[in-house]
Amino acid sequence: MANTEPTEHTLIPELYVNVSAAKWFSASADVLRSVQGSFSSGPADDQQFLDLGYGPGNITRDVLLPQCLPCRRLVAVDSSEDMLKYARERFSHPKIFYDTLDIMSGDLSEFVGRYGLFDRVYALSLLNWLKDQEQALKNISKLMKPGGEASFFSAPATRR
Repeated sequence: MANTEPTEHTLIPELYVNVSAAKWFSASADVLRSVQGSFSSGPADDQQFLDLGYGPGNITRDVLLPQCLPCRRLVAVDSSEDMLKYARERFSHPKIFYDTLDIMSGDLSEFVGRYGLFDRVYALSLLNWLKDQEQALKNISKLMKPGGEASFFSAPATRR
């Protein structure tokens, strides 16, 4: 009988950086540039933004942050402690606050108490990894200020 228990995957930040170095980095930059004009206004000094599922942090710092400036801060969250450590060590920036958050969590009050609500939320290649996208979207809406905006991007898997 086949094992039907879910397996736990180990995330290796260096692998994410190497894989994303060319194509994903370029695709993310193109997507972010293309959606910037769809927001109701440009970024401002008093705004804060949220990056969900930042992975190793390279795209957050080198692609997303320039699109968010000027801003008060960019809070980047991932559910992986390994990614958090890697991002803090290799992709730090005074405007970026790396933290852990499970967007599927039932209670976001501690996180909201720490950072407040967000003017804009970005999720680059996150939703396609989640089992309950409806719950994730409900939680994302709880993290946004009234009138807040969001940008979601997921690349579909392809077979060769």
